[in-house]
Amino acid sequence: MKKEDLMIGDWVMFKYTQHQFKVYSINHDKISNTKDAVPFEINDAVIPIPLTREILEKNGFEYYNVGHHYGWCIMDEDYRPALPFSLSKWFAKNDDEFIWGPEVDDNESTYVHEMGRIKYVHELQHLLKDCKIEKEIVL
Repeated sequence: MKKEDLMIGDWVMFKYTQHQFKVYSINHDKISNTKDAVPFEINDAVIPIPLTREILEKNGFEYYNVGHHYGWCIMDEDYRPALPFSLSKWFAKNDDEFIWGPEVDDNESTYVHEMGRIKYVHELQHLLKDCKIEKEIVL
């Protein structure tokens, strides 16, 4: 991973031990995982955590499937998708990537108008932050 891919609070892991940790600080090409930890270099040993259905469910996302409307989303108290429609309402699984974007219904089919793809937990964290959704991701 590169420093430019990370922000404070991102979840990443060590490649060889699979130990998952949150980025506590970023300084030049070094990061630390706690306040008192000695910073270490960002290199090939620090890798992203793949985004899975289990992680989405653990963080309050639900698979919404009513008629032709489907996708992973956060639901409000009335069981309606609660993400801002104009920014990122739907998450549809495509192989190992989640496509995000608003749902489009063209009277023949319903599909996700792709605005981007995410594969990793830190990308979900960035997407939520960009949508101004304050959500602490847990693993």
